[in-house]
Amino acid sequence: MKTLLRARNPGFKRCSLLAVIAICFLFIFMRADSASQRRSTRYEEDLLFSSGNSTYAYFQRKVKELHDNKPFFSLENMLPSWMLSTHTAREKRVLLNWDKSSGFDQCAMLIKGLYNDPNWDNMAITIDHDNATINDEVFQMSAERVRLYNHCFLQNSYDINEMFEKYRMYYTSPHDYQRRMFPFLRKVTAMDGYYIYPTITNLRTGEVQTGPIADMSYQEFNSNFIAHWKNEAKGRGIVVTASVNDCRFLRSQFFVWKELGNTYPIQVVTKGKEMPPELIAKIKEYATEADQEVYIVDLQNVLDPNYAEKYIENFHNKWYAAMFNTFEEAILVDADVVSYVHPDEYFESADFKKTGLKLWRDRDIPDIHVHIYCLNMAPYFLPSKEEHRTLGTTLKYRLEEESLKDAGTSEADGLHKFFFEKSGSIVDSGLVVFNKKKKLHSLIISEFFHTDAKFKPCTYGDKEIFMLGAYSAGVDYSLDPEAAVIIGPIRESTNKKFNSICSAQMGHTNGRGKLLWSNGGLQVCKNPNFAKDDFEKDVKFMSNNYGTLEDTEKYYKSNLSIDGFISPNVPNLKFQQQPACHHYMYCVHMPVDGEDMGELVRFDQEQRERVNKISNVWNSVKINL
Repeated sequence: MKTLLRARNPGFKRCSLLAVIAICFLFIFMRADSASQRRSTRYEEDLLFSSGNSTYAYFQRKVKELHDNKPFFSLENMLPSWMLSTHTAREKRVLLNWDKSSGFDQCAMLIKGLYNDPNWDNMAITIDHDNATINDEVFQMSAERVRLYNHCFLQNSYDINEMFEKYRMYYTSPHDYQRRMFPFLRKVTAMDGYYIYPTITNLRTGEVQTGPIADMSYQEFNSNFIAHWKNEAKGRGIVVTASVNDCRFLRSQFFVWKELGNTYPIQVVTKGKEMPPELIAKIKEYATEADQEVYIVDLQNVLDPNYAEKYIENFHNKWYAAMFNTFEEAILVDADVVSYVHPDEYFESADFKKTGLKLWRDRDIPDIHVHIYCLNMAPYFLPSKEEHRTLGTTLKYRLEEESLKDAGTSEADGLHKFFFEKSGSIVDSGLVVFNKKKKLHSLIISEFFHTDAKFKPCTYGDKEIFMLGAYSAGVDYSLDPEAAVIIGPIRESTNKKFNSICSAQMGHTNGRGKLLWSNGGLQVCKNPNFAKDDFEKDVKFMSNNYGTLEDTEKYYKSNLSIDGFISPNVPNLKFQQQPACHHYMYCVHMPVDGEDMGELVRFDQEQRERVNKISNVWNSVKINL
């Protein structure tokens, strides 16, 4: 009997070993299978399925096909990817073991998936497709592609050339991907012998920079310009956007910055052709007089000329000033914005330090409404089910009425006002403080939203798009809880029942009575030439309130005197728009005994002297364009 057992033991051991191996293989197989199938989450409920042309939809289809056709036992699914003999087998392994695959491999597969639609191109946002569903899907895919780009190349800094080579994307190239991804960029190939780079001119020294700080070849730098440009950002500074007509304000603004003790460089960003040499010479003169370090950043070598001519105009220029200044932390200001505090007060504020993007609220004017079709686009600001399942993309808030109300934050309230109260008066983007390295993809998404043929009419210029782009990008931002106030001289009514301010300027405070900045220059009317048009349109109103045309022109040119501000509690007390100053003039009449009507703040002597000194500096500068 013992002999028989000894004879059987070797076979028994071999069977046991094979059984253990089989069980291990089965365990590995089941884990790989389960890893590639993300479980449904609460977040994805009510998310839309993606367009059939989305890379995420393509990815999910490929995974399903592989699972449906996969044999029970597959050796290639169990070997490490470096042992697999074929390129196709490696790709299958990534798809079937998604959660265990490297971020590099995941990005490669998703970018490769873009080309499942051979005609994909973010230029599609510029076209009205005469189909609401297609328009909405194009809108959504433009943002999801930017989020993917950010994940792969801004957050993780993967080498795009290595990626395209390793995954044999020979039918395309990094330059082609860039052309489709960022249609506003100048089109280049690997053969071009120049950098995509702005021409940066120091107006004080005449020094000109036309290439990157990083030691890279044209081909390497240009192949992933946006990522390399992000890495070029350094330091702090002030960025100004100005049309030719608004350049007259720059002289006043430079002198105000001088008065405030500013030592940060100032960059005036231009798309190239709109500023003639004589105007740049004037800006140089202003900078020299005010002892400010001013640069002209010319984007002619960065932007596609056809795109720039057709799509970059008016407020749209601000996205390019925001993206293509050279600073890491920047204060973006309109030419007619006046600051009453040193730039450090913005950079060192708790809100900016916490989030890296600080926005202020507009006047609360409930009569300005957003079209209903804009509100119906709300689901397309969020990721699709497939994007959430694949990369786990989540946004801070769901665009649901009760959810936004319950969040209890100013940012959620801003989204609620837009999507559920139809408000078109939420953000004043005259001054925005942001960290460009952290928010670059947010600015790109904002640019796409502003360009989108369907969504562009939904906002007045760039204002609310700063908020909506940041939201859709999934980045933190801060929206000041205090609505803009009206600043100016406080007048008591003859019956002593009201205190009123009428002005064309709105201001922003720190919430404790201190004025930080205002919009609209510091003349009574920022464009005195409006007087003639105002008289032609409403001679009775103008004559009764301002006298003759000559009187009005003189008044429009005078300094704005600032006694304090009124913050009306809308809707109990509203801003009342006036015909004067091309309807930029508003009045607020605060009842002396009006509870729950708002707040009237009279500046103490110290603050009144401080802000009116700034007004005098702004207006003491003679404009000589």
